[in-house]
Amino acid sequence: MPFDRPLLLGASALLTLSACSNPGTATSPVTAPALDEASVRAFAEEWHAGLVGYEEGLETWKSGLTDESSYFNAGFGAPQRVALDAARAEMFWEDSVTCNVKDVKVYTDCASVYGSVIYEDLGMRWRKVFHGTVVERDGRLVWDRWMECADPLLANRYAGWTSESAEAGAEYVSMAWNIINGEFSTARAQTPKILALDPGMATAHLGTAWAAWVDGDDEAAQAAMDAAVAALDDEGEAQQLMVRALATEDADEALGLLEKALVIAPDDPLLAVNYTVALGLRKEDPAGAARFLRRALRRWPNVGGLHNMMGYMLMAQDDLEGAERHFKMYMRLQPNTANAYDSMGDFLRATGKPEEAKAMYQKTLELDPDFKAARTKLDALS
Repeated sequence: MPFDRPLLLGASALLTLSACSNPGTATSPVTAPALDEASVRAFAEEWHAGLVGYEEGLETWKSGLTDESSYFNAGFGAPQRVALDAARAEMFWEDSVTCNVKDVKVYTDCASVYGSVIYEDLGMRWRKVFHGTVVERDGRLVWDRWMECADPLLANRYAGWTSESAEAGAEYVSMAWNIINGEFSTARAQTPKILALDPGMATAHLGTAWAAWVDGDDEAAQAAMDAAVAALDDEGEAQQLMVRALATEDADEALGLLEKALVIAPDDPLLAVNYTVALGLRKEDPAGAARFLRRALRRWPNVGGLHNMMGYMLMAQDDLEGAERHFKMYMRLQPNTANAYDSMGDFLRATGKPEEAKAMYQKTLELDPDFKAARTKLDALS
C-alpha cells in the first residue's frame, strides 16, 4: 500500500538513474551552458529548505521543477512526469527541511546531485537520502530527474488483499488507509462497495467493524467480524490471522494471532494499528505498545493514525508532552479527519482544559456530524 507525496516522499527503493538527459529519453535535450558545482549545491540546499510553510512550500516546490521533470519509485513500471497541478499546499507541513549535499558531479550542461534530507516536525526527525539531476531551463536551475527514500521504506512485507477483482482490491487498500488514519465513516461506506465487487472478500467487513467500535456499538462490530470469519477461506495467512484476532473476545488469543501475522507481514500499517490496540488497550500495556510504535513510525513516519495511537499510549504513561506532540502531528498530517480533533479533544479534556476540548469536539462534528463518540463527550462537557 503505497503512501507517497508527489516527488517529495517518493521512492521505496534507491535506484540509480542516468546522470543527465539525452536525446534518446522522453525529456527534451538540454542545450544550456555549462553548470558550476557551487550553484548546483546552493540550489539543492535552498530548494529543500524552502519546502515548508504550506503555500510558500508549494511555490518553492514548483520553482524547482518543470513539466518535463520526472521521478521514479520502485513500484513504478517506468519514470513518471511530475504533475505540477496535482500538488497541494497541505503537502508541505514540515517545520524545517535541511539538505546536506554529499556530492555533485557536473557533466557540462547537467549535474548529478546526491545527499541526505532531514525533515523535522514538532521536534521529531525523519532522515532520507536523495539523488537527482539538475539542469538549467529558462534561466533557472531545476530538477530534471529525482528519487528519494528512507532506508525503512525498502521493506514492503504487507498482509495485502486477496480477490480476483482488481477494483475490489483497490477499494480495500483505500479502506485500509482510511481505517489506519481514522476516517471511520468513509471506511464504513466502503464495505458495501467492496462486497458488491467481491461478495466473498472477508477483509471488506473491517470498515464496518472499525466504525462500529468507534461508535461504541460492540454488537454491530461483532456481527461484522463474524461475517468476516465466515468468509476467510480464500484469504492469505496474514489476513486470516488478523481477522481472527479482531473477532475473538480473548485478549491473549488476539495478541498471539497478531504477533504471528506480524512475523509474516511486519511492515503492514493496519496490522500495526491492530497490534497497538491489542497490546496497549486490551492487554493494558501502553509502554510495550509505545516501544512497538516507535519501530512502526520509523517505517511510516507520515502516517497520522500511528501518531494518534502513540499519543494515547504516551498519555497513558503520563508523558503529556510527548502525547501532545503526536496528537498535533496527527492533526497536521490529517487536517480534514474528524478523528484527529476528537483525539486532541480527549487530550485536552484529560489535561484539565474542558473549553478547549469542547472546541475540538465541535470541530470533529463539523467534519463528521455522525461521529457519535464526539457527540457524547461534547454533551458531557456541556
